[in-house]
Amino acid sequence: MKLPERGVTLIEIIVTVVIFSAMLFAMTKLMISFARFASSYTQNEGTLMGNVAAFEHIVTKITASNQATFSAEAPTACSIGGVECTVLPGCTTCSIDIRVSPLGAAATFDHANDTHHYYWQDSSNQLCFASRTGTSVPMTGKVLADRLISLSFASGGSSNKVSVHLVAQRDGNADDLKKSPRETFHTVAVIRARNAQ
Repeated sequence: MKLPERGVTLIEIIVTVVIFSAMLFAMTKLMISFARFASSYTQNEGTLMGNVAAFEHIVTKITASNQATFSAEAPTACSIGGVECTVLPGCTTCSIDIRVSPLGAAATFDHANDTHHYYWQDSSNQLCFASRTGTSVPMTGKVLADRLISLSFASGGSSNKVSVHLVAQRDGNADDLKKSPRETFHTVAVIRARNAQ
């Protein structure tokens, strides 16, 4: 017997190509979505870790200090990238001057060589930091975190406690603060240095 020699029809080829194309398109969209999710997740985690590090930076300096002054003016000699950094206009709680004295906090000591650590929220919603020992040392600042919603310092209920509250955005959407996820950090840090006031 001779078997019929039948090939593939044009309709079968078209159907196969359409099914294969649809599967390829779906897989491509899935891969693109996964890549965007991974990128967003990495960016959010990076921002979260940066804000955690900035918050810990502040708390560590407070616990090692002798004195904290609220509503401190941003150092006039401080510039970041050549731009003068000023405290957010109208904000009375978003800056602090943390003083560390090598001799302690007694009023009879010469405090000319105290180390001052300044933290403030600037008009670009960045958390800025500057430090100087004495008054003659030149000072430059650096940005510890950006995309701040708010930063505030207040007395934590006694002279050696400082309440720190920081709210920042998690993603890079700086234009729409209402839709972007936020992260909030709050603690009461205790000034633990020797002879702290």
